[in-house]
Amino acid sequence: MQKRLGVEATIKNLFTAEFDNGIVDKDGELLIFESSIQLLPSNIETYSLLELENPERTDLFNDYGFISEQGRTYLYQETVIAFSIVEGDATEIAMALLQYEEYLIAKEHCNNEIIYFMDKTYEDLIKKVAAAYDINIHIFDLDK
Repeated sequence: MQKRLGVEATIKNLFTAEFDNGIVDKDGELLIFESSIQLLPSNIETYSLLELENPERTDLFNDYGFISEQGRTYLYQETVIAFSIVEGDATEIAMALLQYEEYLIAKEHCNNEIIYFMDKTYEDLIKKVAAAYDINIHIFDLDK
């Protein structure tokens, strides 16, 4: 999972050669940059994006993200919460995952763990299910 910055490029002349060097991907009029860009005009709308490198997308995915022209998977950071299951009994983890399943947007396989993505408004649900099944979770701080 990598952070990216999306910028609407409806006015093409705003993007000179100095900005072209930082473009890593695009999706229609949305230009995707490796990281935040300094000196953007204040009237340019930007989006914080999460690029998933090994995703499993669910049917809910298109409400929270997109697949770029280069086939990369992105989620709008402001709309999602990310968590992993740290420990718990295998049966209890499986039961919790059944509860989470209908709310999952995507899963990311990263460094021998699975990161789960859900709508950020479900943070309390995530915690309550974890408590009910006596499993430990880690909620990622996506702003860092």
